[in-house]
Amino acid sequence: SGATGATGATGNAGADGADGADGVTNGYGFAVSDTTTDGDPGADNIRFNNAAFASVTSLFISNADGAAGDVTAWLDSLDDSSTPGHKGLLRIVRAADPSIYREVAVTGTVTDGTGYRRVPVTPVATAGALSDGDDVFVMFSRTGNAGAAGAGDMVAATYDPNTVAGDA
Repeated sequence: SGATGATGATGNAGADGADGADGVTNGYGFAVSDTTTDGDPGADNIRFNNAAFASVTSLFISNADGAAGDVTAWLDSLDDSSTPGHKGLLRIVRAADPSIYREVAVTGTVTDGTGYRRVPVTPVATAGALSDGDDVFVMFSRTGNAGAAGAGDMVAATYDPNTVAGDA
């Protein structure tokens, strides 16, 4: 057997592989409706009660998400925190561009509409523009329950900042 010959030139690069499956996104999928009236937004839709984000006080969210799943129990849980006035944060993120979002604080009791829920909110933050029909993901971060009440106020007459413990 003879000697091994020299290594040949490197061949051309192969074709790109197929795109992979979409990654998992947290939250439920909905589509934005630009209608602002209180009413059933339609299956898999979410709407704001005002076109100006700074003036939004309610969201109207379908009981069915974009995957035709029933999200009623999840929507009903948005007000479960016992902390008054701030039940948690809802973040609504554009599926095609997560840098576009709306964030609102849930401020009160979620109420039942036929086929949808009314969620009282206060605007917190916004970036970019959402348009009618945009696919979005809705995520929720719940506020912890209110802590127990303290023993009460300290009585001013018993407090002397010039007294050190043990100086009596």
